[in-house]
Amino acid sequence: MNRIGDWEGDTVIGKGCGGALLTMVEHKTLFTVIVRLTGKRSDLSAEAAVSHMVSFKDKIKTITIRQWS
Repeated sequence: MNRIGDWEGDTVIGKGCGGALLTMVEHKTLFTVIVRLTGKRSDLSAEAAVSHMVSFKDKIKTITIRQWS
């Protein structure tokens, strides 16, 4: 990607402890936002993404969230 503003989100689930993180990475600059989640539910991930990315709203062109099975 040649433009700033294309973001990718993913979750990192801890083994055995039940903890989870949401990562949001801007592709060109590799600027990364990491948020500790209170649980593993998808609605918590979505809520965290919106609440933490709103301060970057002028710098967002696209957001892609990865879903692995």
